[in-house]
Amino acid sequence: MLGDKSVLDFRISFGFWNTCTSMFTLLLCSPLFLRWYHGHLSGPAAETLLQTKATPWTFLVRESLSKPGDFVLSVLTDQPKAGSDATPAGATSTPKEQFKVTHVKVMCEKGKYTIGGLEKFSNLSDLVDHFKKAGIEEASGSYVYLRQPFNATRVNAADIEDRVQMLNKRSQIEEAAKGGFWEEFDSLQKQETKNLHERNEGQRPENKCKNRYKNILPFDHSRVVLQDRDGNVAGSDYINANYIKNTMVSPEECTKTYIASQGCLEATINDFWQMVWQENSRIIVMTTREVEKGRNKCVPYWPEVGSSKEYRPYIVENFGEHDALEYKLRQLRISPIDDGEAVRDIWHYQYLSWPDHGVPSEPGGVLGFLDQINQKQESIPAAGSIVVHCSVLLVISVFLQTTLLQRLNSYVLYDAGRE
Repeated sequence: MLGDKSVLDFRISFGFWNTCTSMFTLLLCSPLFLRWYHGHLSGPAAETLLQTKATPWTFLVRESLSKPGDFVLSVLTDQPKAGSDATPAGATSTPKEQFKVTHVKVMCEKGKYTIGGLEKFSNLSDLVDHFKKAGIEEASGSYVYLRQPFNATRVNAADIEDRVQMLNKRSQIEEAAKGGFWEEFDSLQKQETKNLHERNEGQRPENKCKNRYKNILPFDHSRVVLQDRDGNVAGSDYINANYIKNTMVSPEECTKTYIASQGCLEATINDFWQMVWQENSRIIVMTTREVEKGRNKCVPYWPEVGSSKEYRPYIVENFGEHDALEYKLRQLRISPIDDGEAVRDIWHYQYLSWPDHGVPSEPGGVLGFLDQINQKQESIPAAGSIVVHCSVLLVISVFLQTTLLQRLNSYVLYDAGRE
């Protein structure tokens, strides 16, 4: 039999455990931990997101912008959008952009959530779970079904640590179903098959040899177009590179733009330097070694230290290298061959601690590296876009994340699901 002190200790321990369990359950039910919750999202923006999904009965939940404290359940139906054309002859289904999106208001009354019927729920998660099973009957008598959640990929910077813990927790709980981080990664992998933007230029026969990988191509609408090229030579204006802009702030606030490029091939070095010159880029960031695990990742496109080399129509000189803890800094100088007076200094940062498949285990080195780059960029008057590359065009998000954190503080970190 337990003594009085043992009973008291047990009650305290049990009470503490019960409180922690309740708090954890409450935390998981908060909007932050609901994967289909998109926060501050307008109705038109929700419709655009859902229509890209193209699967009827995909849903998401967002804040009510007209009545703070309430929410809206936005659902992609299987009905044609009002005023849309009929299904084209020979087509087997309605085009994805023609599906109607319906919005169901979710009211919060005295701590309970309801869509206006008799059912009231303690949290949004219970409400959604209920109507996933029962469906929602509209005034017309037709039903709205919740079959596929449209999970959010953006998160407030202040909540990133909680989000990571939640994804790790779900990855452990849902290992068999590949939830958590795996689910988000799998969703990103599937983006390529959607062809959200055209990439025709990179697929032209004359340009295929300029791509390191056949499936990593620049978007036509934002690709870097090489200037002053011979219009009679097909593909002479092509390079595998895209402009990257921060669309989450106004153009007046967006003081930085980037160019994301693939690592140079032997046949693209001259094009690369043409891009650097025409864009007045003064900083190049390289996040790969030339060779990793026996595989060529990027052809060296700079001369040895203390020498110069022609990359027509330019000449590039390497007049200094400095080895830091995790990166190498090269001081390069570029000028047109026919105009030696027009000289520009280029700072070439090569980060050496980025794993080929994955991310650095400790963020301090990366953040310090990025801080050095930002300080250098801000010290150069009228500097053009920072050029960033690894072996493929996939690394710019880190720089955007850091820039957004600096400019927006705790508002938004990054939307990993967007282009």
